[in-house]
Amino acid sequence: MKYATATAATLLLLTQGAFGLFRDQSTKKDHEQIQRKLEQGMVCELDHTYAQSADTEVRVYVRSYPGDGDGLFDITVRKEPWAPAGGSVTNPGWCIDYDRFISTGYYSMDIFSAFDPELHYHNNNPNKRAVDKRENLPNLAWMINHINVGDYINAYVPGYSSKCRRTIKWQDMQGAIWRIIDNNNGESWLGSSNSNCASEWIKREAMSKGNNYVPDCMDANELVPLVYVVDTDDGGTNNGDITNQVIMSETKLKSIEGMCKCAPPGVPFGSYTGNPQCHSGGSTTPFGYDYGWKMNGCQAGSYTLDTGGEIKGSCAVAAQIILDVECNDDKSATISWSGTGGSVMAIKVKGGFGGTVYPASDMRNGGTFVAGFNNGGQRADISHIEICLNCVGPECYVVEDPPAPDADPTETDRSDFWSSVETAAIGIGQDTLEIRANPDSDEWLWINGNMVKVAEGEWAKASISGFMVRYKQTSSAVREAIIYLEGPKEKISFKTFKSFVRIDVDWKDSQNYGGALGLLGSYDHEGAMFGRDGKTLIKNHHKFGQEWQVEDSEPRLFHSYEGAVVNKNERAHDDEKEA
Repeated sequence: MKYATATAATLLLLTQGAFGLFRDQSTKKDHEQIQRKLEQGMVCELDHTYAQSADTEVRVYVRSYPGDGDGLFDITVRKEPWAPAGGSVTNPGWCIDYDRFISTGYYSMDIFSAFDPELHYHNNNPNKRAVDKRENLPNLAWMINHINVGDYINAYVPGYSSKCRRTIKWQDMQGAIWRIIDNNNGESWLGSSNSNCASEWIKREAMSKGNNYVPDCMDANELVPLVYVVDTDDGGTNNGDITNQVIMSETKLKSIEGMCKCAPPGVPFGSYTGNPQCHSGGSTTPFGYDYGWKMNGCQAGSYTLDTGGEIKGSCAVAAQIILDVECNDDKSATISWSGTGGSVMAIKVKGGFGGTVYPASDMRNGGTFVAGFNNGGQRADISHIEICLNCVGPECYVVEDPPAPDADPTETDRSDFWSSVETAAIGIGQDTLEIRANPDSDEWLWINGNMVKVAEGEWAKASISGFMVRYKQTSSAVREAIIYLEGPKEKISFKTFKSFVRIDVDWKDSQNYGGALGLLGSYDHEGAMFGRDGKTLIKNHHKFGQEWQVEDSEPRLFHSYEGAVVNKNERAHDDEKEA
């Protein structure tokens, strides 16, 4: 199951003359978006063996029936790379082996990606076989990435006389998993909580659409199925008899750093290493570092530079480079670069050189840079050298030219005019939710453009794109709607008070908003004002607002634009609809 960023999310605010846009750019990308990114210079592949525990048993905590509705198990790991250093990660889990038994507790387990060729297959020996239908593992991976608990089924299913209408429960997902991967179906154990028609529909969707499915490295929220095996001591050969039920977790690719290997086209996958050296006068061994595609920082440290000393670096592919050097003496330095590639974004020389920032050089396919010190004998303290490939970050971005002082108006002259948000709408996938602050009207909530009737004082429920929505009217002046993205810990709240709308996005410590940009600023960089390209840092607030002004191509989320100030094309669209 995928949470907040499983589908594209857009948030629009309707005011008395202004629109705001918040877009989460870490969401699932369509084929054209993926192709554009590949054309921009990155190709990725999955290293499934990276998730393997090899000859090391991993201590895993399994909790049965956790009660959160996300799966049959909660599976907790505290060891790298499956968990962050010093921390733990808990993912929903499923049974993929009904023949064996497992209960709540700690286990020493082997961990594999479901795609790992070294997973216990052993088709001729059921005591050693972890998976009955290994050929269906890609279908299982497709299922956990495309079908969620809370999705609604309204379809005819072969073998069932009536239409299957049901909100999917975890029991339906578990039944479908057994149908896809296991020779033994345990749905009878689930009892009335399981719907056979729902499990069959899920299975048919996965089997028809998930053949040869591979998790997408370009989507940071893609899920990979990890398989957990308890077996007898086998010395790391993966030949031990399996002693407990084999289980599977839904794990985000981005939580296992290094599982996705990315490189520009034509550059071999892997990492490049090198050792920094000092250039002593006329020596032919300058301080240097050979960079391939990986964002390796140069080793920090102090280096003595003799007469004519210089610091060199090279980049085999297009990249953004920052060289940060601090010297203990006021010695002159020059910066130069050569070659036809490697975009040198900035070279900063601090200390005795007064914090000089040298301009960018437009090199696109690889090249070298040199910081030459005309007078030797001083020490250079290397803070870092950062080589970034297509990165967006505080160290690697394009800074827009700052405006002249008289071109940077303040907001203190707005005492005679103000505006407030009247209506807000959010789109997740193909569904929309809209809320309006108008205490004089009973119409205040719309889902997919349809007005929702609300009984005062009572909480009610709905769903958009598989996410639960709760809404309530306390009085005509106080109304609220809450979208639960990942249980109670991640939600978007819309509240009205008289003619004002308030929106709260509860995302503390969330991993689901990486890459989010918009009028709220960059989530990854503490609100930095990046443009739509994700690279340009805009310092002028007015230009930043214009950059994120709603365009004709943006999704139309409001059920009506009556009373709003919109551009001529937008008004023409509404006139056509009314005609």
